[in-house]
Amino acid sequence: MGKWSETSENITREVLCDWPVVSFMRDNKCILKNMDGSFGAISLNDAMEYRYIIHYLLKREGETITYDSIDDLIEAGWVVD
Repeated sequence: MGKWSETSENITREVLCDWPVVSFMRDNKCILKNMDGSFGAISLNDAMEYRYIIHYLLKREGETITYDSIDDLIEAGWVVD
């Protein structure tokens, strides 16, 4: 699997650590994209509780996947869209 740019990875870390309001303005969720072409969302509440639960959007809606850390989430191909 490919890898996102260091800038994209750093922005993802900042957003999921600092919770800027603008990043969570869509129903209190932050939208993420994956290298495999899928999209997901993490809620502000989950991010603030350090729970990295991604709720898939579009074709896989209803599915979730959980990561132990931001680094695990990024390593799995997710970054902020």
